[in-house]
Amino acid sequence: DPSPGTDRNELFEEYNTRLTAVDRLYSERDTHRPGFHTDRGRIYMKYGAPDEKTSFELQSRRNVEVWKFSRQRGLRFVYLDETGFGHYRLIYSTDPNEPSLADWQERLDNDTNAIRTVLQ
Repeated sequence: DPSPGTDRNELFEEYNTRLTAVDRLYSERDTHRPGFHTDRGRIYMKYGAPDEKTSFELQSRRNVEVWKFSRQRGLRFVYLDETGFGHYRLIYSTDPNEPSLADWQERLDNDTNAIRTVLQ
């Protein structure tokens, strides 16, 4: 509790707010996977909502999301829906605690524009 002298526990309230958002936004209902067990849900729980979110589709018809956290050390997370069912996987990150996949550029079809969007 950041303010023990108050009746409220602001940190616990923030945690519950994030958990509700993650369950609503990132649960994989078809696999019964709760939102906080997904890559996007885990990062949302850790850092909150991204400062900027970009979505685009690759020529292979797979969807990509790029999350930027400019207020927190310029963190960036890139998720790819390889299945087409909305199951996004973290493929690239600037967070040293969230390692990137070695073949992340290939997973983006080596698309120059997509890679440029990720690195900007």
